[in-house]
Parts: sequence; C-alpha cells; structure tokens
Amino acid sequence: MKLLLTGATGFVGRALCLRLLRDGHELHAVVRDVAAARAVLGEDVRLVAWRDGDGLAAMVAACDGVIHLAGEPIVGKRWHAARKEALRHSRLDTAKTLALYAARREAPLHVVIGASAIGYYGDRGDETLSETSAAGPSDDFAAKLCADWEQASLDIPARRHVITRVGLVLGADGGLLATMTPTFKLGLGAVLAGGEAWQAWIHLNDLVEIFARAVADSGFAGVYNATAPNPVTNREFSEALAARYGKRARLGAPRWVLRGALGEAAGLVLASTKAMPVALTAQGFRFAFTDVRAALADLINANASAV
Repeated sequence: MKLLLTGATGFVGRALCLRLLRDGHELHAVVRDVAAARAVLGEDVRLVAWRDGDGLAAMVAACDGVIHLAGEPIVGKRWHAARKEALRHSRLDTAKTLALYAARREAPLHVVIGASAIGYYGDRGDETLSETSAAGPSDDFAAKLCADWEQASLDIPARRHVITRVGLVLGADGGLLATMTPTFKLGLGAVLAGGEAWQAWIHLNDLVEIFARAVADSGFAGVYNATAPNPVTNREFSEALAARYGKRARLGAPRWVLRGALGEAAGLVLASTKAMPVALTAQGFRFAFTDVRAALADLINANASAV
C-alpha cells in the first residue's frame, strides 16, 4: 500500500517507518525540512515539504492511506498562549491541509489513521476508562485538543477511519524514558504528588504493531485505546524504573511544586487516566508487553548499574 505519513521523523514515526517498510509498503512523508528528514529516514521514504502545495497534492492523490502522527510535543513546557496555538496548529491545521487535498481525489482514501492520546479523557481518578467513556471537560486544554485532533483526522475523506488514543509510550530511544532516565539513574527519581495517579502506558513495539495492523486489517475501524492492559500508578511505575538502576524512588514531587514549574501543563502530568484497551482486546490483538516491569527490562539493559 502507498502510505502518506506526517510526523515520520518523530519518536514513534521513525519506528513505524521501519516496520512499514519491512512490511513492503511504499512510504511517503510530508515534512518541514526535507534535508533534515532525509538524514533521519534514509532513502527509502519519499519526501515532500509542507510548503510544496503542488507536490503534497500530488502525493495525497497517489496514496492509498494516510497516517497522521504530526504534533508538537505537549509535555515539558508551560502552556502560554503561543505554545497552545503551536500545539493546536501542528495537529489540526496539518490535518485540515490533508483533508483539503484528499477532497479533490476521485475516490476517498482507503484508510486514515489518526493519532490522539489518553489525555482525551482528562483526570478521571480511579475510574476505569474504555473507548466509549466520555471525553474530559471542554475547559481541560489537553482533553479538548485531543477531541479536536480526532475530529480533524475524521474529516479527512476515507472509506475507513482509525483513531488511536495513545498512552505513555515506553521506548529505548526517546519519549518518556528519555526524559526520566537521567534522574532515575542517579537515584533522584521522584514519585509525583503521592503517586496515586494511574498511568496507562504502552511499549513502543506494541504501538507500532497496532498501527501496522490498522493499515493491513480492514477490520480495524473506529477508536482504540493504544495502552497496555495493565495500567499502573505513578508510584508503581517510578519504583519499577528506579529498580532497573538498582535505586529506590525515595523522593517526592508535591503537586504545588509541579504546578509552580509547569503551570497549567502540570495538569497533564498529574492526571489520573486508567484507560484500558477494550476495543483492541475485542479485536483479538495480543500485546507482547503487558507488565510494566517486563517492558522496562526489555528497554533498559538488565546490567545497567548505578552511577
């Protein structure tokens, strides 16, 4: 299948490209900087710049499906007005551009796969969440962003739509572990706000497999929580990560400290989201990693020692 990807140079996108190429798909990626993307993706992915309207239109016309992963990282910076606008633009306006060109096709795309996140549900405490659970409140920026992101992907004309609400992605070369490992390796890892918040996570390999299945299997349609079937509390995750380096998670980061450092963005870090992959389980999907300790062991050298 000829596939057009956005966000191909990102943490998830790079891994997904390798898998889709291995599966024999022809990949096209729309990128901001062609030269920089070529250095990351190699020669096997055909590239077009967002600013090249004619080239992008031709690429959308020629492709069978779209995978929309593009989006500025939402964690790690304060959400001032300009930042919020960048987060929305990178997700919604890019999808609107794809929808514009897709509407010109003689026939709809075979499939559009849109990324979203479990931030869709907002802070839900101990509530167990499935794909049919309500969205978070409209005044929750992350929840509203996810809802709008999903709708933008759904607005791209296609015969089949798949929306993946992705949990905290665990991978060796980026994502959550890249930001947490340095402090935990030094024994300075902290439990956040008492550690009671639920964290729905997923191993990068399982996430890539979900996307690959969604491309190849016409039975995949609708919304899927892309999360492992065993979410853990922040305390459980922090202790498991610290243990990989022979450390203990002795420190704590109070809620007020996180609010002071991140402002409104701290709500995303503190949110409790016990999302379960109900739809994937019903689809017969089998996770390679269902236990967070096994996932961390796979990603972090078992012989990693304290510094």
